[in-house]
Amino acid sequence: DFPDRRALPEDLAARRKLFVDPAATDAAQWLATSSYGRASLQVTFTAGYNTLPEPTSGYAGYGGDFAQHRKYMQHAVTRTEGEIDFTKVDVVYVVPPSTIDDLPADARFNSVAFVPGPGFGVRGDGVELIHGAAFGQQLTSFWGSNTVNHETGHIFGLPDLYLYNAPWPWHEPVGGWDLMGFARGPAPDHVAWHKW
Repeated sequence: DFPDRRALPEDLAARRKLFVDPAATDAAQWLATSSYGRASLQVTFTAGYNTLPEPTSGYAGYGGDFAQHRKYMQHAVTRTEGEIDFTKVDVVYVVPPSTIDDLPADARFNSVAFVPGPGFGVRGDGVELIHGAAFGQQLTSFWGSNTVNHETGHIFGLPDLYLYNAPWPWHEPVGGWDLMGFARGPAPDHVAWHKW
């Protein structure tokens, strides 16, 4: 969480359910099913929220600014060293509390994959981490674990399949038949090419 947006007591349990929830379709279960058991997501959580050194304004714009995104990811990793052994981590997910959900449009936190090339990642426990995602205001009950699945798709190299800066329906190219186009579509799964 952030000095100006502290987590609510219920945030951690609610956010964890998006990744691992035996009573619902969560990100880990979806990935295993979608990949026919060839991929798995094993998640290690911190015990609680860790407060980053800067307020939300210090990370604003990270969705379109790599330096800001890298700083945000690095601060999150640095704050959790000692609690998470990053030598055993392949992917870093940065999950903010629900208290960011009412940030104004000019300070909005978006969900963005973090996939820099070698040498441009972040460091934790002496290793470079180049696969991850920072989640934003879309991590709600509407988008739910589909946001995790969409951003994880980017980590695997899949592109967005929707129109940028276009009026609705911006997901028209593939509709909801691939969650890289519309995460709340009727599938929501990957088209055959992406599954392959």
